[in-house]
Amino acid sequence: MARAASDIDATVLQMDRNLRELSELAAAGREIPMELRLRTRRDQVRGTERAVAAIDLLFKTAGGNALRRGNPIERAWRDAHAGSVHVANDVERALAMYGRGAFGLTVEDNLV
Repeated sequence: MARAASDIDATVLQMDRNLRELSELAAAGREIPMELRLRTRRDQVRGTERAVAAIDLLFKTAGGNALRRGNPIERAWRDAHAGSVHVANDVERALAMYGRGAFGLTVEDNLV
């Protein structure tokens, strides 16, 4: 539980920071810099990874009863895994984009 809670807290802190910075720029009518776009995508996919890892950990420790249809843990596990395969949660794609940007290479992707 402690590991799962820590990972979720880390994700919430990163997402809050990113959303605050994005909102401030939007309110000021300023363009969102590529560095922030890339960091936001990086943090978003890592947040998804952390959430799935957290629910996996809870699922494993819940025991066999968690497998029963209708158990809230089973439903959360299934929903988390279903969402994790959406194109917006493609970890390798987002992390590769971040790496390209960090090394000053051109990033051309419609998800940033």
